[in-house]
Amino acid sequence: AYNTTKSGTRTYIMDGGLETTLIFDHGYDLPEFAAFLLLEQDRGRDILRDCCLRYIQIAGEDSHVFILEGPRIFHDQLRSSRPFQ
Repeated sequence: AYNTTKSGTRTYIMDGGLETTLIFDHGYDLPEFAAFLLLEQDRGRDILRDCCLRYIQIAGEDSHVFILEGPRIFHDQLRSSRPFQ
């Protein structure tokens, strides 16, 4: 899923819930939606890259603008998150 918005004649596309996609479509266990944990391993970086490339491809099909948003990190997650499984 992805979100779109229009500004003038440009359509902007953003991810439609990266963490939700990782959990429900790819089966990742993300404590407190901590997708940044995937950056710690090659496998995790690969899936994040693939998700972003999918959005870029969707945007490029109709010359839309893709706004890249990285994994969100909250202060409490930094203190309490366990290693990526």
